[in-house]
Amino acid sequence: MGGATALLMLLALVMLRQRGSQQARDRARGDGQAERGPSSTDAVAQRRAGPSNLPRFTPQPERSGERHSQALLMKQKARASGGRVPGSAELFDGETRDLVWAPAMERSLSERFRQNQDVLVAGGLKSATIQAPECRTSTCRFEIHYTDQELALAREAGVFTAKLAPSGYLFQNTGPFARSWSDYQTEPIEVVDGVTRMRQIIHVVFGEQDSDPGSYAAWVAEARKEMAHQKSLGPKAPAKGLPPWVLNLR
Repeated sequence: MGGATALLMLLALVMLRQRGSQQARDRARGDGQAERGPSSTDAVAQRRAGPSNLPRFTPQPERSGERHSQALLMKQKARASGGRVPGSAELFDGETRDLVWAPAMERSLSERFRQNQDVLVAGGLKSATIQAPECRTSTCRFEIHYTDQELALAREAGVFTAKLAPSGYLFQNTGPFARSWSDYQTEPIEVVDGVTRMRQIIHVVFGEQDSDPGSYAAWVAEARKEMAHQKSLGPKAPAKGLPPWVLNLR
């Protein structure tokens, strides 16, 4: 009996010591955790428990068509503030090429100019050609080539007025190129047998309605219809003439 009692007392003492050691380790671990902050598991639980007090930023989606009318918007903002309105050529030079939009708009413009060239020929510029356009992001550039001799004869015949350039003749007979366009310069290219071949450089600036290559032809058709309506009114036409979306806002 005495030996058994002694053994039981020894086992109880060992168990008490082990329990004390475990409690000491738990306290030490708890103190260390308090110094380091909550565990990653606790942090996840806190995030899931409710929304953060920090403000959230939600990016606004780009307005439809705004990217391809950015040059015109710059013109309009400058005009509204009374500042210097950048030229169409300047805006064209400052843009990069949109690899999706630019080729599509070039195809739409090329199809239109293919038909417009016949209008120039019928007007007396028999050797006139419209060069392939080059587009960037919201602007395009194209050239009209012709001879000064043919233009002089067309003016003598009364087809072209004294100040009317080939681009102006195209506008009158085929509709606007876009919401805004300007003749950057007219210059000689070459002289052959006493005949000077000229080129006129035109820069085109698009708005939201006319910058979609898929509906560009429809926009031009609608603009031509409005121009014909205004012309039919004669003296009764409004003093402001064509509506803003048809005007050439340089």
